[in-house]
Order: sequence, then structure tokens, then C-alpha cells
Amino acid sequence: MLFLVVVPTATLLFPSLLIALVAFGSAQLLDRFELLHGAQDWTEVNFKLLLGTAFVSILMFSAAHIRHLILAAPDSRSNERRLRPVSGRAGDDLVALVSEMWRSLPHTHGAPPSLVWFPNFNVMASARGTGASGEIQVSSALWQRAAKRDPVAMGVLAHEMCHLLFRDDRLLRFLQAVGRTSRIVIRATIVMIMALAAALVILIPLGRTGANSWTDAGLHVLAVLCFSTLFLLLPSIGLLLIKRQVSLITTLMEIRADAVGGLWTSGLSGFAQALADDPSVRASSLADLRHSLLSPDLTHLSTFERIALLKDESRLGTPKLRYFALSLALPFLLPINPLTPLWGGGVLDHSWMALTASTAHVRTVAMLIMSSRAFSKPISWKTAVSMAVFLCLASFLPRVNLYDFGYLFTHLSACLTQSGGFGSEPLTPDRIVEDILTTFASVCEKLIAASGGWMLLLALGCATVSLRALSIVARVSQPNWRWQWVAPSIAAGLAALLSTYDEWRSFSFPPFDLAADWIKLTKEMIWLRIAAPELAAIGIAALQVVAISLAYRSRH
Repeated sequence: MLFLVVVPTATLLFPSLLIALVAFGSAQLLDRFELLHGAQDWTEVNFKLLLGTAFVSILMFSAAHIRHLILAAPDSRSNERRLRPVSGRAGDDLVALVSEMWRSLPHTHGAPPSLVWFPNFNVMASARGTGASGEIQVSSALWQRAAKRDPVAMGVLAHEMCHLLFRDDRLLRFLQAVGRTSRIVIRATIVMIMALAAALVILIPLGRTGANSWTDAGLHVLAVLCFSTLFLLLPSIGLLLIKRQVSLITTLMEIRADAVGGLWTSGLSGFAQALADDPSVRASSLADLRHSLLSPDLTHLSTFERIALLKDESRLGTPKLRYFALSLALPFLLPINPLTPLWGGGVLDHSWMALTASTAHVRTVAMLIMSSRAFSKPISWKTAVSMAVFLCLASFLPRVNLYDFGYLFTHLSACLTQSGGFGSEPLTPDRIVEDILTTFASVCEKLIAASGGWMLLLALGCATVSLRALSIVARVSQPNWRWQWVAPSIAAGLAALLSTYDEWRSFSFPPFDLAADWIKLTKEMIWLRIAAPELAAIGIAALQVVAISLAYRSRH
């Protein structure tokens, strides 16, 4: 769901805005140096036309490029791994084993996937294609261990069959196509910004006059570089977000394949223990953990984390919030750039952050309800607390505006060409330190105001109890009702949108006026505002259980 919010914004909206601004800046340069008379006036009058043209152009290019990448033939990896068909008696035994496993799986039709092998001393495998038309590539080490019905080898084979059964190859190709297209668009935008900055750096010395001309030109060049760096924050954050989202979805597919592969063979705990005891499985390090939490190029979690997930059903069946922390933090940093806060007071930044928070609440409630029936017991208090901390942060952070930092950075950059920056008095080292301290103090005040201070603890308590109660209520509901997650999830999402409303940065038409009333109503009860999504979800879920019970009794 978050992917659907991030990609259009970072690939279409931000680049089109920046490209329109680059065109506007270029027109000013052309007009100033008398290379194209009237260019500045035309771009000022037709800026919306520039913005719309850039948006439509990026949209058409993105759609065409994604389609081309999806329809293009996949890259051949035969030379890379020296793939060979399985043969001989041992090959027949492996084919028979895979055929037996394939027929025993639910929802499988047709012939089993074909098999090829490659020489490698590690237990490795990969799947390509979908369903019966798929192919499983196994290492020689896995082949030997699968012949002995080794639990790790069997689990790995089932893992790859899961990829074929769920058609993960198609989804992966789509994600890769979207990711590659987004990177092309965003990097092209970055190149345009850098080209404009380079043009300014070249042209500024040409127009120098006076005794201190070289000093002034050097300061102007430094100011251009500082402002360009600030403008590059916007596409850079968008690029990181898209790469992280693509990598997270890929990782979640691998986690699902791990879980399903374990269930199809020796069970979750049995497969996890077999991986933990296997000497050929590489041990994880702190670098692997850092890679899982922060890397935009993540595809697989570390072995330690995969084993921990398989051993803990509550972590397996609930959102992997620690891995989504970066996706929450990056939109929070958007107001630092000097551009989007000027558009509607920062409505674009806040809307992205609010949608991110709402998506986190909706996904958490939906997954918790859908997976709770499969749990042997409700989620632990520890799991409920960790989920509550993340969701409470998601509820109040959108109301914290970091534009103070963006203003500070642009103010200090402007002081390179104007002695007082945005102020009237010249900047001294003491004043610069004072401005920095004032900025940090202002942001701290906003954090305290948005979190409610000590009331945040009360909000955490309410959210924790609500989440655990939600896992209990979901387990006692009618097992044949598949859509019980819809209403509580929608309630949580709407409550999150209400609670993240910012009177300075939100839209002002009627639906958002309701959110303004909610913010005024909870002015003295900030804990209720922060915990509202979880309270709304458990309230709706409990009402559903009561309604279903009454309907069942009336029929019998």
C-alpha cells in the first residue's frame, strides 16, 4: 500500500515540479544574458503549463518504459551459472522427489517445474518462471542433500516452489521495471538541477565587476552550490524511498516463501531449527542487521533474522515494522528541502507523511486480524508494545514540521551573498550559533506539543492494550468470515488521517474541516488523538463480533 503512495509522488510529482523550476531558472538566465528575450516573462505566466507538460511527459515515458521492461525477454543466466540438465539415476531420483513435492502442494496443477543444476558447494537454489512452466535451478550441494531428504534442502526446494506457485517472478519483474524507471526519471531530474547549477557557476564569474569581484563571484558560486544541494534533497529522498520500498516488497516475498516452505516440509519451528543447526549456513553479523534495517538494496534478511521470524509466529504474522522505520523517517525529513514547504505551506510534504502514517495503521490492523486466527495464542505484550511505539510515532510525527531546519539551511546559504541572510543585520558567528540553537529549541517544542509530553505514555498504553485485544477478538470471531478485517482497517486509517491533521499544512475544504474540529476537541487529550486509530479498530472489531453473535443467535 505504501508503495502506491511513494511511487507516484516521487516519480511523477516531485520530478515534474523540479523540472518546471529548472525550466524557469534557465529562462531567467537566457533572458538575463539576452539570449532569448521574453523567456522569463513567458515562464512566469505559463508556469502551470510547464508543470503540466512535465508531468504528462514523465507519465507517458514511465508507462512506456515500464511496459517495455516487462515485455522484454528476461536476461539469461545460463552462462553465469553454467546450468546443466539433471541426468542419470540421481537426476531421476531428484525429478521424482520434486514431482512428489509438487503434487502434494495445494493449488498446483499440471506437470512439475523442470530442473537444472550448477556446480556449487553451498546449498543454493533459485526459481524462474511461473507454475508448471517454471524452472528450478539447484546447486550440486543441494542436489546431494535433497537425495538424503535433508530438512534444509527440502525446505529450500519448497521455498522455490512457493515462488513458482505464487507467480513471484512476474511481480518481481514488475517491481524491477518500476524501480528502474523511477531511477531513470529521478536521476535525469538530478542531472538537470546540476546542469543548471553548473551553468550558473560558469556564468557568475563572467559578470563580475568591481574591486572585490572575484571574492563576490566565489561567494555566489558557493551559494549556488549550497542551494543546489538543498534542492537535490527532494529527488534524493524520493529515490531512496522507492528503492527501499521495492527492496522491502522483494524481502517480504522471500519471507513468505520461507514460511510456506517450512510449513510444507518440517514445520516452521523444525525448518528454523534445521537452519540454525546447519554448519553450512553463514552466521549473521551486525553489518547484516544494518543492511536489513537501512539498505535501499535489500533483497533477503540476514539468516539470524529469518530464523527468528520463523520461530516467532506473532512476528511472522504481523507487519515487520522495524524494517519500515526508514520508510517512515524519510518522508518526515522532506520539509528540510527549501522547495515543497513553499507550496501551500507544505501541504505536499504533510499529505505524503499523513498517507504514510495512515497506510501503516491500515496494514498493521489488517495483518493482525487476518493472521491472529492462525496464532496458537494472542500476540505477546512485548510484540504489542513494539507495534504501539511505531504506530504512535506514525500518528504524531506528521504534525511536527521540520521546515525550521530548511529555513535555517537556506538562511545560512543566503548569507553568502547577503550579509544578513534573510535578516536585516549582518550575521556573526554568535548569531549563527544563536539561530541554530533557536531552531533546535523550536523543533523540540513542536515534538513535545505533538506528542503531548507525558501523555504519550498514556497513548502507548492504550494502543498496546488495543492491539493485544484486537488479536484476541480476531481469534474468537467466526472462522468463515473472510472480510472482518476491512471495517477495522478503514476505521484505523480514517482515524489516523484525522489525528495527523495539521492546521498550517493541510487542505481546507470540508472533509478536512472535520479533522480540524477533531484536533480542537482533543487539544487537552492528546493521548486520545495519538491512540485513536487503534481504539477505533478495536471498537469496530468488537462491534462486529457482537453483531455476528446476535445474528447467529437469531437464526438459531
